[in-house]
Amino acid sequence: MRFVATKETWQQDILSLHRIRCRLVSNQTALMNEMRSLLYEYGMTIPKGKASLKNQLIEKLESISQEISPVLTFAILDLYQELKELETRIEKVEKQIKIFFENSPDCKRVSQIEGIGLLTATALVTIIGDPDSYLHKAKPSSD
Repeated sequence: MRFVATKETWQQDILSLHRIRCRLVSNQTALMNEMRSLLYEYGMTIPKGKASLKNQLIEKLESISQEISPVLTFAILDLYQELKELETRIEKVEKQIKIFFENSPDCKRVSQIEGIGLLTATALVTIIGDPDSYLHKAKPSSD
């Protein structure tokens, strides 16, 4: 039977940051979808994507403020504020991950592979840990 090496504290820390970031990004996506669906019920469409939502939301609310209720306007602006707070929280978590990345020669080495950036490199390095623990060590033969 082969056993997996126990994760070091630093590995658990970085993996925790990745999990927190994943949840925050998921919440951000849900919030943007909620905002789009509420506006869609009033005939306003905003294309998918954070950039289009941010660029068009305030503009659309200002141009049709007479057509929608103050209650909806307040609700959407409140959700927009929540979205900005989520972005700030995501940035803080990503900053912590970036600090680890910048101080890890392993992460920098892995990130040289095409298509692997900061998040993937830090996740790989923390999940894998010590690559030597995965080497299959042949047992000496009894011959």
